[in-house]
Amino acid sequence: MNILFDAGWPSTVMVVILLELSSTMSQQSDDCPDGWFEHNGQCYHFYIHSDKNVQEATIYCGQLFSGLVSINNQGEHAFIQNWLDIHDVARQKWFTSGIRDNSGALLWDSSGEGITTDFFPDSQIRDQKLKDPVTGLQINVIVYTFSESLNHYMWSWGQQLVNGPFICELSKSDTWLLYQSQRDYSYGNLDEHPSSWEIGPSITLLSGDTIFYEFGDTITTIVLECQATGNPAPTYRWFRKQNTL
Repeated sequence: MNILFDAGWPSTVMVVILLELSSTMSQQSDDCPDGWFEHNGQCYHFYIHSDKNVQEATIYCGQLFSGLVSINNQGEHAFIQNWLDIHDVARQKWFTSGIRDNSGALLWDSSGEGITTDFFPDSQIRDQKLKDPVTGLQINVIVYTFSESLNHYMWSWGQQLVNGPFICELSKSDTWLLYQSQRDYSYGNLDEHPSSWEIGPSITLLSGDTIFYEFGDTITTIVLECQATGNPAPTYRWFRKQNTL
């Protein structure tokens, strides 16, 4: 059984809308979204008030088309260090995507790449191997924590199951994905009256699979329902095996 909607939109209108959206996305991808900070072609969002552990933070960043931060050079480290020094007066531990695996190697969990340059204050802290006294799990997540002796944020070790702040990192070339996900059907419409906005059909009610029985002269009666919203109001046509019912 097939349902065909006829929204009555002129094809020329659709072409204009698509062209305008493509043009706008390419322009907006040059900037970081609101709430994100730019550094060297990357955008960073600092979630200072967080109720997420490192796994939950990783998932959350993924939903924003980004990843939990990885630090690739001294300039990037200095940028993050400076932001945390200034803004986080509570001196919390901030999750990165860095981990120490079972072999003792330091990796970026977001990419699986080895960490070639680290920013631990010293080798003693880097080589620490601690366990959570409650769970017995290795404390193997690389975090930014404030060093009282250096008066700066540096790397240290954090726990997997403890909630804490985190940083999402998004390439500026991918910001259009985030912009696009935040747009609803009113995007780009200059008309201030919602009742006049043209909206494509969206099914709100559709009958599930229905079995039809026939016993002698008795035929089972079935009811198929379909409802949809849209503007102009959708019309309905039912088909069975390419034939209109």
